[in-house]
This record gives sequence, C-alpha cells and structure tokens, in this order.
Amino acid sequence: LQKLARKIYYIANFYYKQEQYDSALGRFENLLKTYSKVGLDARTLYGASMSAYKLKDLNKSRRYYNRLLNEYPKSKWAAKAKTDLSSYL
Repeated sequence: LQKLARKIYYIANFYYKQEQYDSALGRFENLLKTYSKVGLDARTLYGASMSAYKLKDLNKSRRYYNRLLNEYPKSKWAAKAKTDLSSYL
C-alpha cells in the first residue's frame, strides 16, 4: 500500500509543481481518504492545504492546515506550513 500511496503522492506533487492545483488537490484528498496512516499524512496535508490556498479556497486550506498542526505538530511539514501559510490563514 505504501508503494502505491507514494506513487499517488508523486503525481499530486507533480501537478502542484505544474501549477495544476485542482488536479493536485484531488489527488492529495484521495490520499488522505484512501491511504491514511501509511506515513505520508503530514506531507499530504501540507500539499492539500497549499493547493487549496492556491485555488483561493481558504476554508479548505485552513481545515487542512489546522489538521496538520493538530495531528503532526512537531513534523517538518507543520513547521513549513506555519512559515508558508500562517499569515494568510
């Protein structure tokens, strides 16, 4: 399962880098629903929050941001989210 989840994460991240935020967000959300707890949740929540922010869906971005900070407060992804998003959300 982790191998498949990593592939989906790679695709989501590819879409994000290509500025196709809607496609990226869909894949990040699919990862959270289908492959939670395989070790990718913190980075996936960060990606989902950033993608939603880029799509100007601040409510959704804030939801993923808060979940990241609550569930993974000491992760590098939480620290990155605080740096990248805290002044906007």
